[in-house]
Amino acid sequence: MVLLEHQFGIDEQENRSQRPLYVKPSPTLKNPVQDRLFAQLGKCLGFEARPTVMHFGGFEVGAIHTQYLKILNISRSAKRLHILNPTTREFKVRVEKRGSLAPGVAEILAIDFEPTECRYYYDCIRIHTESENLLVPIHGYPVVNDVRFPSRVDFDNCPLGETVCKVCM
Repeated sequence: MVLLEHQFGIDEQENRSQRPLYVKPSPTLKNPVQDRLFAQLGKCLGFEARPTVMHFGGFEVGAIHTQYLKILNISRSAKRLHILNPTTREFKVRVEKRGSLAPGVAEILAIDFEPTECRYYYDCIRIHTESENLLVPIHGYPVVNDVRFPSRVDFDNCPLGETVCKVCM
């Protein structure tokens, strides 16, 4: 309160709705996202993301779509990682943290996507590791055309060395 009174000349008797919503940021608190670089896509020194990029194509508005992401420890020693969730409300990450990951062990993340409208969505999952940091982009996009492929295409008998063409409509 003293900061607001001193900086803006506000006394305690004024109406609360007239006060500016300004709070000076503390120099001791740090945002871990701001002071780290996330230049590694898909693979860094100790971990590998599978798949390296998440695609939610052809979604249905209002429905929850889920895909799974593996973060695999590819180093020779046990390592820890810290997962920073996506910043948009349409993407959510569910994970049961195991603590330290032994070599060859994977952390499995469930990424939920719940679109609110028919448009392109983008966000990323940031992963802090001991050595380098990892970035996994997430894309959500509607599919304009509905392509249907037949479940079975039969070309009958075809002699060796000859070509058979078939048009599917």
